[in-house]
Amino acid sequence: MNFSWRFRLLTLGVLLGFPVLLAAQSQWSLSQVRQDSADYSLGVRSEFFLNSDALDNDFFLAFLGNRDFIETSVKDRISDRLGSENRFGGELNTGLFFSGPLARGKGDNPFRLSYFIGLADRQHVHSIFSEDVFRLGFYGNKRFAGDTAKLGDFELHAYQYQQLQTGVHYDNGRGRILAAGLSFLKGQGQQSIEVQQLDLFTSETGDYLAADTRARVRQNDSSNTNLDAFNGLGASIDVMVQYQFNLLEVNRHGNGWLRLEVNDLGYLWWNDESLDYRVDSVYEFEGVVFDNLFDLNDSLLQSQNPSRIVDDIENSQGRSSYRTLLPAQFRLTFSQDHHRGFNFSMRIEQRLQAQFKTFVLLKESYRLKPWFRVALMGGVGGYGRYYAGAEAQLKFAHWELLLGSNSLEGVVLPKNSSGSNGYLALRTSF
Repeated sequence: MNFSWRFRLLTLGVLLGFPVLLAAQSQWSLSQVRQDSADYSLGVRSEFFLNSDALDNDFFLAFLGNRDFIETSVKDRISDRLGSENRFGGELNTGLFFSGPLARGKGDNPFRLSYFIGLADRQHVHSIFSEDVFRLGFYGNKRFAGDTAKLGDFELHAYQYQQLQTGVHYDNGRGRILAAGLSFLKGQGQQSIEVQQLDLFTSETGDYLAADTRARVRQNDSSNTNLDAFNGLGASIDVMVQYQFNLLEVNRHGNGWLRLEVNDLGYLWWNDESLDYRVDSVYEFEGVVFDNLFDLNDSLLQSQNPSRIVDDIENSQGRSSYRTLLPAQFRLTFSQDHHRGFNFSMRIEQRLQAQFKTFVLLKESYRLKPWFRVALMGGVGGYGRYYAGAEAQLKFAHWELLLGSNSLEGVVLPKNSSGSNGYLALRTSF
């Protein structure tokens, strides 16, 4: 069966085995809607990222590339790298924006006040999983014969929504910039699974399984997940504050600034056609040999009828509305010109409710020409371990193009790293 890349990515979140129904270190920022000295600005921007602190790019390419078989050497390499807690995350964001003037000062008060509006499609997925989850999913339960696989403390969250944003951008002309945006959100699709406990025992002969599980699964109406689907509503806010801040007191080659941002602080409310499934049960399967838990077929199960619920404490399924918190970003960026044409910057980022480690990115850029700037960068944290990337910016007349990636190491060393990232922004002023 040929799966789409997104279905495979989300299926990877449950690691090919949980019996439940489940269906990009971001550059997204209000700083990109700046107006400068022009009257109007129009721009488009797109970005993606996929990263993990355990799964490498070679594995992602095999899984997302529609391969029906993943080599044992690939799985063994990942298995040796796993820790007790592993994670992966990804995003795909695409949008456009427009800004125009509201008011401008003159003389001793050179402020600029502008408005902006934007439209975007946002997609996000993140997961945390144990080493037993991966090994069960990709090796089967045969290796757990006579033992119990600990599959709890597992989470996966994936959703897609569309965003309509409006806001204001204020520059006092003396090094202080303030911006704020309010977004109205249309929920397209959402799936999540939270497993507090899932202990799976397999007998030495493989003819008996016992599962003790406590979990919750939520998803929107699966019969309506196209782009025009209206499965939820939400709202979020973005705020940015930037100050002129020269760390080098004797610097004669440029200025420095300090920027604080809060992005995507808000919620999505999914409608009452959404599924909310809870299970707190003990199950037994007996009377048939299971060489691999994931090789079961319908005829085998029907002929042997091996399953029996021992103690169904709670097994409830219903349709109701619920609320999900967006993975809000808190970001601090420092930038300083030092020698002529050179600039150093540092970005620190954290996210809420996203299984995200504090992300730190260092970047050194050089302006080769008035219209051409290049940069090298490196970082740690987020959903991965380490990062190395590059960026280029071109300016011609009223056009500006930004193109970059902070995870080129995934291309150079696919068996040793898992970073995949790219971003592009194109803006024109008139």
